[in-house]
Amino acid sequence: MKITNKFFLLIITISISISLIAAIVVRLSISKFEYTDIPSLASKIIYYPYEEIEYSDAFKDVSATKDTSTLYKYIVKGKATGHREILKGAVLTEIKVNNVLQGSINSKYIYIYEPIDISTAKKSMLSTFEGYNFIKYNKEYIFCLCDLNKDYYNIYTKGKKNIFMYTTPFYGKFPLKYKPEDFAVISENDFMVDPPKYYNEYNHYEQIFSSEKTKNKYFNEYNRLMKITPK
Repeated sequence: MKITNKFFLLIITISISISLIAAIVVRLSISKFEYTDIPSLASKIIYYPYEEIEYSDAFKDVSATKDTSTLYKYIVKGKATGHREILKGAVLTEIKVNNVLQGSINSKYIYIYEPIDISTAKKSMLSTFEGYNFIKYNKEYIFCLCDLNKDYYNIYTKGKKNIFMYTTPFYGKFPLKYKPEDFAVISENDFMVDPPKYYNEYNHYEQIFSSEKTKNKYFNEYNRLMKITPK
């Protein structure tokens, strides 16, 4: 075999090896668990919705915030398209933007870094902050956003543009239409039990609250945002 042919084969082999390694690294940044697996496995996924916000290293603690008008860099109205990727510690959800109410977003589609951690180790577990739950498919929301924290970019998210996160999950999303039973007050103590609570009991909620006080706080902000939202 000629040297040029050997050199060509060597280059091809190296290229294939690099591609395989890159693919493996990307998959390591993404959970093997798919979003579409959740409904069928929800009865086996332990649920804990009240992780301490201070441990997030990214979200603001708004428990003492009285003036919310300066909290958000962007406010948009939009719907989930149904495309989601489960990453380590979060879920990347694609949103079709119907209207930009605050800030400058020019793209028709954006991604929201939903603060939901899904672990599939020895026991499957789904945890989040402040009672937050998934954006429901094909339902219109007001989303209150900021730029994605630079620490959350990785080999996978760098391949996508227009990724945003919530300033705080508590004031993250507000459904334009809802039923009273879409929300509930459930004490944190209710989840500190044995046997544990499973996600199938709670997956239908938009959000849950640890007290009536926090629920009222959320809906006060909801009402404020609805006043600035075009019909």
